[in-house]
Amino acid sequence: MSFQGQVVIVTGGGRGIGRAIARAFAQEGAKVVICSRTRTELDSAAEELDELGAEVLSCETDVSEPDDVAELVDKTIERFGGVDILVNNAGVWIPGSAENYPLSDLQTTMDINVHGVFLCSQAVFDSMADDGGVIVNVSSVRGLEGYPRMAAYSASKFAVNGLTEALAREWQSHDIRVNAVCPGPVDTGFADGEERDASRILPEDVADATLFLASEDAEHVTAETLVVSKQDFEYEQYD
Repeated sequence: MSFQGQVVIVTGGGRGIGRAIARAFAQEGAKVVICSRTRTELDSAAEELDELGAEVLSCETDVSEPDDVAELVDKTIERFGGVDILVNNAGVWIPGSAENYPLSDLQTTMDINVHGVFLCSQAVFDSMADDGGVIVNVSSVRGLEGYPRMAAYSASKFAVNGLTEALAREWQSHDIRVNAVCPGPVDTGFADGEERDASRILPEDVADATLFLASEDAEHVTAETLVVSKQDFEYEQYD
């Protein structure tokens, strides 16, 4: 598949899954915009994408802040003229027992994982409304079943899946497709030189699924959640 000349925004694009997604789009000829709250990660990712020959824009952005999101989209349009694809990947995971889970951690989880997806999707609507576009939300299998010690995270990803379906049906008349990828456990440590956990998928596996949903091969696919996992939805204990 080719994304030659298409403009892609990847939130949380400085590391892990987001960086793998940005790299995959760059390798297929896309103009890539990455954002993150951490400048050092952005600089490292942007350098890698530049070495691949991609046109790259990096923006220090907190997706839970409306002004930051508006600035991200404005800079993208100013640089590249519009937005063809948005990948809502930025997210946080703060595990803990529900009986004493801090309200501040719940608020942070919802602000980034849910409000960020909504704000970014809303911000690109005008750019996509006339000619169509694609939104892919990176959710989780934890948004398909609730898990112990992950009440806030599971709730946020359930919300992302519901938001995906609602936006897909509301914006279908504008030729905007909205889908979600639901990864199982991802071995992000392997990229940092650690021994690979063969029971987990790699960030590149999530990237492959994301590119498929963004491609013409999936032109009739919308309001769907695509599970990418090597494991059944078994319960795991997290400290």
